[in-house]
Amino acid sequence: MSEPAAKDRNLSLELVRVTEAAALAAYRHMGSGDHMEADQAAISAAQSLLNSLAIDGTVRVGEGREGEVEKLYLDEKIGTARGPEVDVAVVALEGASIVARGGPNAISTVAMAEGGSFLKVPDIYMSKIAVGPGLPEGVIDLDRERQERPKPSIDALTGLTQDDIQQVNQAIVARMDSPVILIPQVAGHIIAAGGKRLRPMLTLASARMCGYEGDRHVGLAGCVEFIHTATLLHDDVVDESDLRRGAASANAVWGNKSSVLVGDFLFSRAFE
Repeated sequence: MSEPAAKDRNLSLELVRVTEAAALAAYRHMGSGDHMEADQAAISAAQSLLNSLAIDGTVRVGEGREGEVEKLYLDEKIGTARGPEVDVAVVALEGASIVARGGPNAISTVAMAEGGSFLKVPDIYMSKIAVGPGLPEGVIDLDRERQERPKPSIDALTGLTQDDIQQVNQAIVARMDSPVILIPQVAGHIIAAGGKRLRPMLTLASARMCGYEGDRHVGLAGCVEFIHTATLLHDDVVDESDLRRGAASANAVWGNKSSVLVGDFLFSRAFE
């Protein structure tokens, strides 16, 4: 093929064949338990097909540096050198361990652009931050120096949800009510023992981040706390624990049978 003809070609379908070849090569190692074999098979297949393309290509994103890897290393020349000058980014197999375990959703991917289009940067790992709207000012600050960043704290989460968490606590007390006097006694014992209410706070914060403006998130947060409290009652029975948060556990005070039954009551309340 002449060089002008190569320049006029749409290389997309040929790149699809590169990813297909890599995927099929990796598939032969599906469930083998050997992620290195799966990875190398995909790399070899991708390199072989890339070298058959009528391009004058340079690997800009690849499997590593020259000398560290044998194939698809940075700045490796690929293609027949009889076509357009292009930059190539290739990950022959993302998810080699997934393939080795026989799992789904591993991928092979290739990107190509005119020569000089891809930014060449040192290999780095980046910290990423993803947040939604409605957070208090100053919680997230991309300009703050790393060494200045405070230690992890739930203070911002507490401040964000403090009004709603009061409603949750009121709902919890109301839902513990029962004509069977033992139920509010046992449930109140473990709830009064303290705790950060982290799970209901996360539920409330999730609703805020998603822009929810109703009040059903309060009941949902109470549901989450009831389920958590029920599991604590049951866990102390299974573990034969005498203490919970520094105080006598419910099973130590009222016995295993009462703790299990009150835990079951809280489970049922959570799903009403």
